[in-house]
Amino acid sequence: MQASRSKNPNSGPAAVLAPTGLRLTIWALGLLATGHGHGQSLPSIQRDLRIETIDLVGGHRVRLLSVPLQQFDLRVLATAPVLKQGSASDASLLGLSRLLSMGAGARPVALLSGGFNREDPLDPVGALIENKKSYAPLSMATKSRGSMGRGYSLSGLLCIGPANQVSIESVDSFQDSRGACAWALQAGPVVVERDGRDAISKKVTGVSHRLIACEPRNGGRSVDFYWFDSISLLDVEQALKPRCSSALNLAGADQAGILLVASGAAAGSVNVPLPSILVIQPRSR
Repeated sequence: MQASRSKNPNSGPAAVLAPTGLRLTIWALGLLATGHGHGQSLPSIQRDLRIETIDLVGGHRVRLLSVPLQQFDLRVLATAPVLKQGSASDASLLGLSRLLSMGAGARPVALLSGGFNREDPLDPVGALIENKKSYAPLSMATKSRGSMGRGYSLSGLLCIGPANQVSIESVDSFQDSRGACAWALQAGPVVVERDGRDAISKKVTGVSHRLIACEPRNGGRSVDFYWFDSISLLDVEQALKPRCSSALNLAGADQAGILLVASGAAAGSVNVPLPSILVIQPRSR
């Protein structure tokens, strides 16, 4: 998501440490489609993954993909280093899935978009840490939205610990405990605040596609990702508050996307170049 758009409350760039053995869940609102735009339900990648459809508060029908973190790792990936094997056009979810599948490392199971960028789609804005290596510094410019009223958090961080622990951190808590994050991605805005206060101004009514990371209220046994089709951030907050103790907007509009590598099924954009992505891959032993 471009930093130049970050003043827009409907766009922009998430993660508190939880126990190992979490279950990662991806939620998708509305029809998940292939890259060609034809609606189809997501097939199971393997028997460890399951697909469900449920209804959220407000009548939102949601598709759920559950990924056990005992068997799968969640990682942050800076795309520019990967492009040594390809061109800038390969920095999309679809292009990166091909490059990563040809590499020597673990084969990706799913790819998700996330983070801020400048006008150059490959120039990240905000903290981007991959395996303890920093590719971009923490951005304080995206810390709060003064134009929307005091206390609204424009960004947070998705933090992944060395043992595959996943959390959503505020900018301040990340500064205090950044050593706990082996992988981190700054994104936003925060759509559900941990302390229960309103996260989104009632003035924010614009609708767009949304990809949301969520810490569920069930004691931290899973991390959830929601795909919303044409919904406002205010409605996202109202829909997720009963389920999430904290939630972060990872990406929006034409940069929000999920790609299941084995089947090719996708939600949202898979052909837009991105500076950073999230990768789900088989758990390293």
